[in-house]
Amino acid sequence: MSNQLLKDERIFPTPEILHEALVEAYPAYAQFLNMLSESFTGMSFDWRYYKDGKAWLGKGSAGKKTVFWFSVWEGFFKVSFYFTEKTQPGVMNLEISEELKAQSRNAAMVGKLIPLIFDVSEESQLKDLITVMKYKAALK
Repeated sequence: MSNQLLKDERIFPTPEILHEALVEAYPAYAQFLNMLSESFTGMSFDWRYYKDGKAWLGKGSAGKKTVFWFSVWEGFFKVSFYFTEKTQPGVMNLEISEELKAQSRNAAMVGKLIPLIFDVSEESQLKDLITVMKYKAALK
């Protein structure tokens, strides 16, 4: 079981801190940021310390809409999306791996939302992630 990192409220997640935390997954993070800036005009990515979870989380937003949540773990990062019962079936129509579709189909609801969580440790995982991100960002 991996541990979530970035738990110290006093230490902002700078590129140096993230490099130290992600180690071998850092190139995937750097590519993720690059793809974010290239593919999503108007998308913001901001870090904030959340006292309830006692950790720094990144939040990707398009206007007022939250598109994804970002957290750092030992050796990888998580990008979490949350869909409603109305928008989740659209995930099944995306060109993503069957494994991700099954994960979405079988996910336990969190309140009224259905999570789809990516554990990213290498750049090859970013294609499906960006596909889901584009779908989520385009939702009304």
